[in-house]
Amino acid sequence: MSTAALPRRTDVLVVGAGPAGSGAATWAARHGRDVVLADAAVFPRDKTCGDGLTPRAIGELERLGLRDWVRSHTVNQGLRAHGFGQTLHLPWPGGHLPEWGSAIARTELDDHLRTGAVKAGATAVDDARAVDARVEGDRVAAVVLEIGGRGGERVEIGCERLVVADGVRSPLGKVLGREWHRDTVYGVAGRSYVSSSMADDPWISSHLELRGPSDEVLSGYGWLFPLGADVGG
Repeated sequence: MSTAALPRRTDVLVVGAGPAGSGAATWAARHGRDVVLADAAVFPRDKTCGDGLTPRAIGELERLGLRDWVRSHTVNQGLRAHGFGQTLHLPWPGGHLPEWGSAIARTELDDHLRTGAVKAGATAVDDARAVDARVEGDRVAAVVLEIGGRGGERVEIGCERLVVADGVRSPLGKVLGREWHRDTVYGVAGRSYVSSSMADDPWISSHLELRGPSDEVLSGYGWLFPLGADVGG
């Protein structure tokens, strides 16, 4: 989309087209709001964290009308937890949540959710970094987007409502005063895909006991998410 075609004002501006942002954009568009959904990446794009979908996530996807699409991928029945000399099989409890989970590569999941927001009526803008905001009183009146990468053309879009969903680093959040509490423990994530004979395993696995070269217990944990064709973690 050229910058000339971009709306300069919208009811709802969503910054970040991951699952949270695309979901919010879909619901707002379905309720008749003008919506702009902006993301710094060009879709489809990947994300390090994710792939595993617990029943809580499944419930949200069902509300979006995506149950059949999700079930066309792998389906799992619970968590297999490993650690400290034992293995526990923990079925999903059900109740007010679905009794099943799934796993879908983020490249596919995020692109599908973003496409759903567009089909609902949202205007999606790729390669658009939120770099500044115009604040009037106690509200954000507009956000400045940099189109086409660093140093690209800057466009201001006014909004009645702003949804900040641009991820854990949240560049826009920092502009608006968000601070990283450096005295708080934090972690990093790594992920890869491998071919496996257990790609259709009905359990996702969590390894809660990671040890170093001297057999010391390390901070952190590991996941295995069967994807049907591969296993991600």
